[in-house]
Amino acid sequence: MNYVEPYKIKMIEYIEKGTLEERKRWIKEANYNLYNLKSNQVFINLIFDSGTGSMSNIQWAEIMLADESYAGESSYFYLKEIVYEIMGCDYCLPTHQGRGAENIICSTLIEPGDIIPSNIHYSTTSSNIKNCGGKPVNCIVESAYDIETEDLFKGNIDVEKLKNVIDNNIGKIPFIILTITCNTLGSQPVSMSNIKDVSKICKENNILLFLDASRFAENAYSIKMIEESYREKGIKEIVNEMFSYSDGFIMSCKKDGLSTTGGIVGLKNKDIFMKAKNFCLLYEGYFTHGGMSSRDLKMIGRGIKEAVDFNCLDARSKQVFKLGKKLDEIGIPIVKPYGGHAIYIDARKFYENVPLEEYPAQLLGYELYLEGGVRGNASNIKIKKSDVQNSTVEIKNYSLLRLSIPRRTYTDNHIMYVAEVLYSIWEKRESKSKGFLRKDKGDFFNLNNYTMEFVSNFK
Repeated sequence: MNYVEPYKIKMIEYIEKGTLEERKRWIKEANYNLYNLKSNQVFINLIFDSGTGSMSNIQWAEIMLADESYAGESSYFYLKEIVYEIMGCDYCLPTHQGRGAENIICSTLIEPGDIIPSNIHYSTTSSNIKNCGGKPVNCIVESAYDIETEDLFKGNIDVEKLKNVIDNNIGKIPFIILTITCNTLGSQPVSMSNIKDVSKICKENNILLFLDASRFAENAYSIKMIEESYREKGIKEIVNEMFSYSDGFIMSCKKDGLSTTGGIVGLKNKDIFMKAKNFCLLYEGYFTHGGMSSRDLKMIGRGIKEAVDFNCLDARSKQVFKLGKKLDEIGIPIVKPYGGHAIYIDARKFYENVPLEEYPAQLLGYELYLEGGVRGNASNIKIKKSDVQNSTVEIKNYSLLRLSIPRRTYTDNHIMYVAEVLYSIWEKRESKSKGFLRKDKGDFFNLNNYTMEFVSNFK
């Protein structure tokens, strides 16, 4: 029996595809940068699942109940109580978004020369660490680098790598960040047993453990579905246990906070909280709102409560799985296992005749938009991979097109339409032997503001 979404549609927004000629003109005017397209020029928008989901009627109602008092507002205490109930943290600092939370925790705890291990740091987390004088180090399991491997917990930290980093940097590691789920290489989950192991190592070495919890509910769902001993446990119970092994968390509320904005720093230690408050005041706003309105706080609080609902998580996960399974049947090369919030297409294998230097992911994103008005997120990822002894470093390059599925937003018909468009492009893939060239001379792996030009065989 097929799954059924545990909600009904109460409001709609009309979307239009535009004609092929219009889409050609729009992408040219955007300098072939998918980010530069206007939202009304996009038919199905899968560029991000961050802040793009649909909110519930109760979230909208909470907005109207907000208390805009600036200091000591009841909306803050509403959020604080939910953070304690779900995440077990006594203290919380709201921020305008997730990178604001990263900045606060890094500014509070990092001294120049410090080492910050993780499974894989998200790009903005890595940048915030470096900005404070620290060095981010990735310790993810080896299977994560092989994007076709079916290892079910490819987000796990390799504990031997982690121990080696700690042994070689005694006194230089204030905290470890464990990203759940690990977004960089396919939104791969972290097992509960791995969270326990990392927590134990941290306690033995007097190191703090923080979770990057932007997709905490998604990770808890994977634990429930994969780890046998958690099959009969509820999502909230699993989430409570996950956070019990940590000293706090940072979070973008635009993912599993089911919100259009916001972030949170959650802490269990009062002294760290008092110090972090100063950076919240400096960078974000007063510590009870973090630069957001109280309406946002109410929306986020209710969103976190709804995020641990199994039925909604199950429906979304199965929608993502449906797209992945269909693309797999077609033969399109994708990251496996399927991500909890997105499907990642291996563009280098999709366009085997297009060299990495000509941006196969950008080419696929361009073709997907032209063919069907669908916008994905093209990424060129470069990761330094060290062995357990940290004696050799290998650079791993990836060119991936991420199709992020917004929460409670698109129907299965939309999802199957995306698959049909990709099938059409797949059938014509061998006609493509050239991709894009850069007009500017920026870093190949930093395309936030890229401008492309066509290679000669394009028209």
